[in-house]
Amino acid sequence: MYTKIIVLLVFATIFTACKKETYSTKPIISIKSIASTSLFTGDKLDITLSFTDAEGDLTDSIWIQRLSKVCPVLGVVDTIGYKIPYYPAQKNQKGEIRFAIPYNSGKGSFSACFKTDTSTFLIWARDAAGNLSDTLTTPKIALINE
Repeated sequence: MYTKIIVLLVFATIFTACKKETYSTKPIISIKSIASTSLFTGDKLDITLSFTDAEGDLTDSIWIQRLSKVCPVLGVVDTIGYKIPYYPAQKNQKGEIRFAIPYNSGKGSFSACFKTDTSTFLIWARDAAGNLSDTLTTPKIALINE
């Protein structure tokens, strides 16, 4: 009985390990890393995403929207879109996208609240055909205004 269980576990492990990766027309993104969860004025929110795409056309844009917990009405829309730089596309593409967004340091940065804030960020991508990825939510990020 014990031998049958071990053999079954070995086959299950091999089957799972050998499972072919699936790619979708809709870009699939996931957060690989976030460099820091506390930012001061002038710091950058540094995020690395992993992605897969069946057509290899994730060449349009990445969007990031800030959701403030302390200052929900900042008087500005805190959504920033970035054009994805050109890269050689191929079918069933897999890769990483890294971007850094400044906090409270001018154009192209997220604005500061009048006090220390905690925010989460929504992230999504659009490929060249207009297909949108699912929206990711970051863990809470402390935005320290001193």
